[in-house]
Amino acid sequence: MGKLTKIQDVPIKQYLGIPYGEKPLRFQMPVLRRYNDKAIVQAVRRTPACLQAPSSLSYGPFELSDMYDEDCLALNIFIPKTKSPTPKAIMVFCHGGSNQVGSGSLFDGSAIAAIGDVIIITINYRLNILGFLTPDPKIMSGNYGLHDQLLALKWISMNAKYFNGDPRRITYVGHSAGAANAILLAMSERSNGIIARVIAQSGGPLNQWAIDRNPRVRFDNVIQRNGMNPKEKLSESNIERLKNLTDKEFRYMYHSGLEISPNYPFPVIDNDILTDNLEDLIRTGPLTNVDILIGATADESLYFAEDHIFHHYLPQKYRTMAYLTLNSRTATTNSNQTPSSKSSDTKPTEYEEPIGFSYFKKNPYIKNYLKSNYPDLLCYYDEIQARYMPAATYQNNVTVVAQLYTNLVSDLMFYYDLVRFLHERLYSISSASTYVYYYSYPPIYDFEHVVRRMPQKVGHFAELDLIWGIPFFNRLNLTNLNMPSNMHLSYTSEEIQLSYQMIRYWTNFAKSGNELFLS
Repeated sequence: MGKLTKIQDVPIKQYLGIPYGEKPLRFQMPVLRRYNDKAIVQAVRRTPACLQAPSSLSYGPFELSDMYDEDCLALNIFIPKTKSPTPKAIMVFCHGGSNQVGSGSLFDGSAIAAIGDVIIITINYRLNILGFLTPDPKIMSGNYGLHDQLLALKWISMNAKYFNGDPRRITYVGHSAGAANAILLAMSERSNGIIARVIAQSGGPLNQWAIDRNPRVRFDNVIQRNGMNPKEKLSESNIERLKNLTDKEFRYMYHSGLEISPNYPFPVIDNDILTDNLEDLIRTGPLTNVDILIGATADESLYFAEDHIFHHYLPQKYRTMAYLTLNSRTATTNSNQTPSSKSSDTKPTEYEEPIGFSYFKKNPYIKNYLKSNYPDLLCYYDEIQARYMPAATYQNNVTVVAQLYTNLVSDLMFYYDLVRFLHERLYSISSASTYVYYYSYPPIYDFEHVVRRMPQKVGHFAELDLIWGIPFFNRLNLTNLNMPSNMHLSYTSEEIQLSYQMIRYWTNFAKSGNELFLS
């Protein structure tokens, strides 16, 4: 039993909180939820998010849930009730959040379902320690969150006929870490024949952060926080103790800061769901049969670059005072000049405490960033510094310095590896479609009110409100439960049209794989 709503005069049947897996046992593979023929599921409420740390962050304009539970393997289905008897294409969304926060219930798929005439499904999967933790994949998988997603996709494929879905047209859509997860799963032999298409927004399998190449570091951190013997980090007793922690102890781990660690929870090479040579999988594996739409926003690393500045380069006493803001709507540059020499008409953006910026400038911040994240590129340090260090005229211009640093982090965290992926795809044996998008429309909402210190440019979450059709909820005075109650957005006719067009592009791709621009 579900609930009914209406968007764009299209009735949408919502089935919320349907379990696809049994309550997962810690550090064990998920088990498919079985239903008998007479079972009636009350699918009118969204399932709590998988266990995660409370966070002061929002997911772009969307508000993170404050309800968590280990029994969380569930999905939400949004079905347009149209007259067409033909089974509909299915779009399954994998949320981002660095595999640490988020849930399928972040998003209401009603607008996409109505405008695109497709079935929208959002899923939960285990996060952080419970989803991605291992001392060694030979001992325990470490890819439980990926296995959850694979199980959800199998459940959807098996049951598609019951909600008029076409199991041959399943598009796996992901944002950020969810985008990397989506392509990684499509590369795996374990998903062969299930995923027909992938839409990857702001992430991919070759991003430096997409795979944890040294999972032992996170595992050691976890067990040390729980008072276990450092000399027995790989012992079965330590693993068993982690499995048997009480709910209170587990929740304490998440509350105590482990959720924001130097080593984020990402998949590992386990020679089961993922094998070592990702480039070979791109060129010759199952992904060669999968249509792909992939892209990024114009300033992907605004949030990340700012986080680096305030958590790595400033003394503690200045971090809460030095709030950096950029405003792309007032900045002008000459694109014919190199980044280090670009002129700018903007005045330096003010800090609450100017000395914070002086501390940042005193640091060899480009070298520090390369050393910490891309040591192999240090041999190109002079060339990199020439490109991303501001010309002498602008070394005291906060906007220019911060923009160039953001460009550096964006290039290395996102764009460089996106180009690498496309290069491998170009030389693969694939005959499937490949489309690339670039999103540069400034967001309507002021991130400073949603994500603390978020600059007002086209950053990591900038397209999400339009992709999810928020203008259509607002226009019809419908309540989107995932938007903060104090957020009042007023969309122009241009923004409403852009939202409509983007939804059509995404859903046209899901239907055919190659006809994005059909009217």
